Amino acid sequence: MVTTANVKIALGNEFGTVSLVSLDGQPIAASRKVLVQVMTQEQPYGFREENGTIKALGSAPFGVKKIAGSVEVQFTGGGEAKVTALDANGYATKQAVNLLPGASSGGVKIDLLPDVLYYLVSR
Repeated sequence: MVTTANVKIALGNEFGTVSLVSLDGQPIAASRKVLVQVMTQEQPYGFREENGTIKALGSAPFGVKKIAGSVEVQFTGGGEAKVTALDANGYATKQAVNLLPGASSGGVKIDLLPDVLYYLVSR
């Protein structure tokens, strides 16, 4: 788990990254729009290795290991947070995002979906 003053990240993947980007120029805690980006390992379709030796490089498309974990963001200044799952082009999807209990008042705790790389948190 990685914890900062306003963010808690818990990933179940061996390798992964999470970035939070304020979309309105404010610090994350005061922002009205935050982009959450998550990523795990990726590799080309058909990639194969045996005993540490690459046997086939593979080719497009790239596959991404399913994501497991949660991201909790604490906001200042009030306002209920809404979370929208975005597709690879940044457009809203109809996928329901499960918000986990445990976020304190003014915060949101996102149960990361296994196949979603981007979330928009707005309030």
